[in-house]
Amino acid sequence: MMIEPTIRVTLACLVLLSVCLLGCKRPPSSPSMTGLPNIDKAELFKLKKHGDLWNGEIERDTILVGNEAQDVARLWRAQSFSSDSPICHNPGYAIKFYDRDVQILYATLCWECDNIEFLTPQLDKYVGFDAQGAKGQELLKYLINRLESQSPMVSMRRTLDAAERAQRSALNRSGACAPADRIVMRHQSYEHQHLFTF
Repeated sequence: MMIEPTIRVTLACLVLLSVCLLGCKRPPSSPSMTGLPNIDKAELFKLKKHGDLWNGEIERDTILVGNEAQDVARLWRAQSFSSDSPICHNPGYAIKFYDRDVQILYATLCWECDNIEFLTPQLDKYVGFDAQGAKGQELLKYLINRLESQSPMVSMRRTLDAAERAQRSALNRSGACAPADRIVMRHQSYEHQHLFTF
């Protein structure tokens, strides 16, 4: 009887497909990024826009260490994240966090679309955050205060690799679903495995 094995395989495929679809639509397991490990340095960036779009250029930046780095990490950990996000992303600011000179997080933030693009760890789609809430506004005010006092970068222009930007844009337009709501990242020179939970 060949019918019975075929039915079993079909049922197994349907169950697997259902689990995958539920995983993509599942809300985040935690409203905040509590898994951000200890950091010892942060970089803040004011992004240079052309109209409403950012092409990878940096207008201003500053490096924070010690207590100043901990202040921005505290503000970051206080944010509320969501798997729901608009597909637009017109970032005005970016943040990088480091531990012993290893970049552990790099994200661009958009207060117009209320979302974040994670470049490290790289996610397939944008992550929403409560940009208009009290904590989101506190982070925005902090970034403005820290970066507006800096003089614009004139001789030094940093630009993301065009191929990398095109690849990220294609992934975001495709609506690809992140494989899970937890991301484990490993660094060759990093001793520990860090778990980021959204």
